[in-house]
This record gives sequence, C-alpha cells and structure tokens, in this order.
Amino acid sequence: MSERHPQNNHHALASGHHEDAAHYHREASRHFEIGKDYAHAAHLALNAHGHSLMAIDHGDAALKRYTKAHPEITLPEPSAEVERATATAVPKTLATQHDAAAAHHQQAGHHLNQAEKHGRDKDYQHAAESLRIAQTHAHQALFHSNRAAQTYSEHYGRAGPVAEIA
Repeated sequence: MSERHPQNNHHALASGHHEDAAHYHREASRHFEIGKDYAHAAHLALNAHGHSLMAIDHGDAALKRYTKAHPEITLPEPSAEVERATATAVPKTLATQHDAAAAHHQQAGHHLNQAEKHGRDKDYQHAAESLRIAQTHAHQALFHSNRAAQTYSEHYGRAGPVAEIA
C-alpha cells in the first residue's frame, strides 16, 4: 500500500479495516457452517487477519498521536470491566471462532467511532480511552482469528488444497 493517508485519519482507516475484517470473518464463518470449500474459507480468514493487523496499526498510531500531542492524557491499564467486556470463551467450532472475531471487530469499530467523535469535540482523554478499548477488542479479535487458524490447521491442514466435505 503505497497510498499516503493524512495522519489524522487513523480513526477512519482503523474503523474501515475492522469493518472489512468483520465482513471476511462472517463470510468465513458461513463457509465453515455450510461445511464446503474450506480452502476458500481459509482464504477469507486470511484476508480478515490482514485487515485486523492493519486496523491495530492504525489504532496504535491514533493512540500514539493523542498521547504525544496531549501529554496530560493518562491511560491506566485496562480495567477489569474492559477485560470482562472483551474476554469471551474460546469457541469450539471454526464458524463460532470467526463469529466471535467478527463481533470484536464490530465493537472495535464502534469504539473507534466514539474516539473520533471525542477527538472532534476536543475531549482527548475520552478519545484516548475509547481508542484503548477499541484496541483491546482488536486484540481479542486477533486472538480468535489465531485460534481459528490453529483449529483449521489441526483439523484440515493435511487434507490437501481443497478440503470439501460432501
């Protein structure tokens, strides 16, 4: 991606990547639910994973900009409330793992939008806090994505390039 983006657009870029990642996770989930074309589902999951990583990078950049431009911002470690809100049990099936990742991406996008609104209102403390929560959701989505990839490799990785179940 050689395209240059304005530095202050990290919220929108991260939110867009979360939206794309959620879409790809939902599509992968649907493929795993139907039980056909696992290779294509894995490809969709890989696209979601890439968007997850880009969203995290943009979220980190936005958070860094806030804390650098406004040294008065204090960000305590994520609270137990935030951790409870983002912690979910590890789903057992590939479809539910991708559904969990998609749900976290949706939440991350929501909190990024809140952060952007707070930033426009010059409420930088709340903007940074919303960004922190968004990043926590992003990392939870990545966790579920990684678990799905691990499960896929354990169960279908040796089945060949196209592992369809009739």
